[in-house]
Amino acid sequence: MNSKYVPFTDNEENMEYFNEILHLLGVPVEVVWRNKHEMDIVKDLILNKPDWLESVHNCFCIEPYKISHRDYWAEKAKTFPLYGSQCGSCVKCRITNIARILYDPQVENTTVKDIQSYLKNTIEWIKRSGTTHLIDMIEGSFIRDVKRACRRYDIGIPDHIKAIPDGKKI
Repeated sequence: MNSKYVPFTDNEENMEYFNEILHLLGVPVEVVWRNKHEMDIVKDLILNKPDWLESVHNCFCIEPYKISHRDYWAEKAKTFPLYGSQCGSCVKCRITNIARILYDPQVENTTVKDIQSYLKNTIEWIKRSGTTHLIDMIEGSFIRDVKRACRRYDIGIPDHIKAIPDGKKI
């Protein structure tokens, strides 16, 4: 396919072309391309640059609703540490928090009950919204890691989660 018809990002061929342009312009830099899944990038941040994650996390919730979502999580999962920028409920917060459940040492102080509560809520949230407008954000590595977290914390994986492809975007 002609590269003008595919997105620039998430396309190794375009990154190679970008490096050719840099070379032609005499810019002594080369972009290194590593095709990584979204959740693996969050994992890398947690493991290698944990102080960056709160700064690069961008919650999708608008401010007036963020307070009520934070209040909900303060009651529902008291020991689960949300970042100051998080609502805890939007797709971006869930992506970050599923990775944190699996890899963040700060979450080790969270009770198993609160982690299970967050995971069960996420499973229900996926059921409500995952097969419609958010499927492109939750399929692939996010679902892979939701399943991994459910197994780690002894939560059965329901059929609607099993049915969503994991590992790579389709």
